[in-house]
Amino acid sequence: MQCPLCQTDNPPSADHCTKCSTPLPLADMTISPTAMGTAVSTQAWSVAVSPRPSSEAAAKGQLEPGTLLAERFEILQLLGQGGMGAVYKARDTELERLVALKLIRPELASHPEILRRFKQELILAREVTHRNVIRIFDLGQAQGIKFITMEYVEGRDLKGLIHEKGKFTAEEAVPIVLQIAAALEAAHTAGVVHRDLKPQNVMSDKDGRVYVMDFGIARSL
Repeated sequence: MQCPLCQTDNPPSADHCTKCSTPLPLADMTISPTAMGTAVSTQAWSVAVSPRPSSEAAAKGQLEPGTLLAERFEILQLLGQGGMGAVYKARDTELERLVALKLIRPELASHPEILRRFKQELILAREVTHRNVIRIFDLGQAQGIKFITMEYVEGRDLKGLIHEKGKFTAEEAVPIVLQIAAALEAAHTAGVVHRDLKPQNVMSDKDGRVYVMDFGIARSL
């Protein structure tokens, strides 16, 4: 069976391409995106597929746009690189919503003690619910990649805004600081200390709403 993505010939019984790991369609079937996930039989086969991460990409913690991670998260674009690993904008195909997807660097994820601390911090951070705190959804693993999904915010981080604008006026700075303080108050009430508060961990959307993210997570790694 020929892979519809890379045209590699595969054994008839293969369900994924041996070269690029793309899911292989069943013979005489078409997968219709409007059929609510059900297969619709036709006279010939064709399928719109998203490639799964290759083993090389998994090892490096790198994903290309269009990749489908965990058979659920469609990678849309790279947002940046951090100490934890790469951060992507992704579409949750199950819930039809945008998420921020953070990969955990392979060398960190393979260390039992580091991963234990990370999970502990993640569980605590999920307890913080406030309009100025980025919501963490889940910790997952697929194709050898460990990742977390969280609320996606269309905006800029405070570090970028400071570099672009320079010194803020009091009128501009006070609303930002008040929202950061409100986020920290909510976290402290839940028994969570940030431990890594810096401009890179503060986001602002187009309406001026501020979000604090990565409560204890980056520091735990």
